[in-house]
Amino acid sequence: MEEKREKNYRLINMEDVQAREVSWLWYPYIPYGKLTIVQGDPGEGKTTFILHLAALLTKGEPLPNEEVDVQREPVNVIYQNAEDSLEDTIKPRLLPEPGTLMSAKAYRDKKALPLVQKLKELVKNLTLKCIQLTEQVKKLTVKVDRQQNQISRLTDKAMEQNDMIERLQEKVSDLGHLERYFGKERVQAIVEQSKTIEQAERAEKRPKRAYDMGR
Repeated sequence: MEEKREKNYRLINMEDVQAREVSWLWYPYIPYGKLTIVQGDPGEGKTTFILHLAALLTKGEPLPNEEVDVQREPVNVIYQNAEDSLEDTIKPRLLPEPGTLMSAKAYRDKKALPLVQKLKELVKNLTLKCIQLTEQVKKLTVKVDRQQNQISRLTDKAMEQNDMIERLQEKVSDLGHLERYFGKERVQAIVEQSKTIEQAERAEKRPKRAYDMGR
């Protein structure tokens, strides 16, 4: 049974929103804290352009179209690559930028490798937790299935009792009609007579069953 989570929606009054200026890494192209996408057809120089920006940032030099006197501290850049070759694409395009390879190596040794190790441990712990949660979900699923089966049986019994109550109510209604037509005392006498006949029939069947069982 899927647990229903309550969704909390709220309306925000724009009067309560505090405006703030955008902080730029490279005005007006790359803001801090936001996603920037470089789009272009194959071969138009996207990788070369990004690597050039990374090289300038690692050396603290002005970015294209910035003032020459812009003061910028050198920063470390993480370049995540899932397509180009390091040997024939990434490194050759960094070579024209003096000093970038040394800063990249230093960052790899001091920051990137420990970060990767932490990420591996985090993924390992999350995997173990997912396995534990999966086992718990399986147990809860079995428990819920049992409860649903029990609820289904109780529902069937309740429906049977409801049908029985409806039949009894019909009989009571019929009995009321008979009492009004024939009189209550006469109907009561007929009921008592029916009970006597039924008891006699039961008594007659008991010895026969005992005799059959003895044989």
